[in-house]
Amino acid sequence: MNDQTLTDDLEAALLERARKLADEHLAHAHSIRDQIIEEENQRLRLREEREVLAAKEAAERLYRQRVQASELQLREQMERQRWELVESAMTRLVERLRAMAGDEDEYLPVLQALLRDASAPIPARELIAEVSAQDLERLQSRWEAFATESVADKTVSLSSKALPCSGGVRVSDKENRVRMDNAFEGRLERLDEVLRQVISERLFAATDVMGDTHGG
Repeated sequence: MNDQTLTDDLEAALLERARKLADEHLAHAHSIRDQIIEEENQRLRLREEREVLAAKEAAERLYRQRVQASELQLREQMERQRWELVESAMTRLVERLRAMAGDEDEYLPVLQALLRDASAPIPARELIAEVSAQDLERLQSRWEAFATESVADKTVSLSSKALPCSGGVRVSDKENRVRMDNAFEGRLERLDEVLRQVISERLFAATDVMGDTHGG
């Protein structure tokens, strides 16, 4: 074997070795590229999952906010309607009392009861009663019998001054130190909160029961 043959063989071996190294480096580069692509895809998937989850949470928050806003608006509307209905019922009650004051057969027994109840807690034996202008006109001529029938154990005089009210009576001692207001307006003012509560309970009992049932 001559020198030329040895040289050719060495060159061929070096070239083969170089090709193998190049192939190895290329394969390694491809592997690194694939790994980078897979990692990037994984990051993208994770980011997409986080974005989807964040979007779902944002949508859920928005939905809850809208539901709460709707519930608050509905509650405010119901409270406003409740107030309006109670006010309407109170107005009708006042109108009913005024209408009753115009019907002597119905009204005078009620007035006697109011006079009796107003006189009872006042310790004085001589009392003064004040009534509306309408009652003053209708009772002035028969007051003594009316008062005696109502309050047998005390003397109740009728004031000549009309009380600015739609009905009922206000009773005081002669010195006006103790006074009991049983005029319609006075009783309505004292019982305003209780009356509104009773009216509200009567008007909305069925609605509240249904609400509790749905709520449970």
